[in-house]
Amino acid sequence: MNWNIEVKKLPGPDRKKWLYLDDREHVSPDGKRLALIYSIAEISMGWDIGQLALFEGSPQDPKPLFIEPELRVMGYCQNMPWLDNSTCVFSAYMWDGKKTQIPFLILDIENKSFAFYPIMNSCMSTLSTATDGWTIKETTRDERFQCHHNEPVRKHEIKWYSWLEVSQGKNDYWAGRLGTAT
Repeated sequence: MNWNIEVKKLPGPDRKKWLYLDDREHVSPDGKRLALIYSIAEISMGWDIGQLALFEGSPQDPKPLFIEPELRVMGYCQNMPWLDNSTCVFSAYMWDGKKTQIPFLILDIENKSFAFYPIMNSCMSTLSTATDGWTIKETTRDERFQCHHNEPVRKHEIKWYSWLEVSQGKNDYWAGRLGTAT
């Protein structure tokens, strides 16, 4: 790793017991922040998930911004982690015990908030910046799922949660309460 982070001290699986774990660094465009997907492991055939941590500062002396053991993200999706220097997006791994979905997980670092944008498999899409938010660009079309290509994601219309409200955000996701923000 290029950033001085002791991954084995982060919450997650025992790295002495689980030998085949991987970590991925995603540095912000200005080089001042790091989104780290760590302890990536294959949980099912082709399904690699890890845990998410955000840091800021220098690579030699990073300071933790957000470490949330309840959030899992896809480890190797090649969609764009950083939309700008203060907004990053990942493919969240959501499983309720019966079904799996991979929505966008958008993190706003300046406001210390996050939002889910429901889409069946965000690994097949990216977000590009638009005037009032973002636009979904499908990189691979899967005919089994609804088409989201060129669909707008308006920042002011999605429901945002404080970083302290991860459980509430996940509950609202599964209850279908992610509509227009209040």
